[in-house]
Amino acid sequence: MAQRPFRLGVGRLLGVAAGLLLQLVLLLQLLLQQEQQQAAAQVLGIDLGSEFIKAAVVAPGRRMELLLSSSSSRKFVNAVSFVEKETTALAEAAINQSHKNPKLVVVAASLFLGLAADDVRGSSSSSSPAAAAAAAAAADAESDSDSGSAAAAGSAAADPAAAADAEAEA
Repeated sequence: MAQRPFRLGVGRLLGVAAGLLLQLVLLLQLLLQQEQQQAAAQVLGIDLGSEFIKAAVVAPGRRMELLLSSSSSRKFVNAVSFVEKETTALAEAAINQSHKNPKLVVVAASLFLGLAADDVRGSSSSSSPAAAAAAAAAADAESDSDSGSAAAAGSAAADPAAAADAEAEA
């Protein structure tokens, strides 16, 4: 039996071409959807320091943008004010209110992260956690005059900012 040469009819040729075209359109649509999903994703990065806060927005294909404060500064003061009811002031506005009502303005609130509410209420005789720790170290030094330097050294190991404040007071 003689073999017939392979022939591709016009109908089959059109069917194969239509199938390839459909696959190409679906592939392009899938690639466009992935590109749109990636372009929509943005990330906000926050550097929560004890004295200042910095924030930046990062998106694919764009440069990193640092958020600016109202005074066009790249950093925000880490302060929150609860002076007015149902209103909180942040950053510079909170610092401006700290002169009038220092007990209602919290400075360096990030130092309170991880503490129990009772620990924060019990030791916050000042608006600054570092100053509160220094005041506690000074109170320990006064109550036990023999080991006052040891108490200050113990608090210095626990909180370097408190040690700097305690040395500044001495």
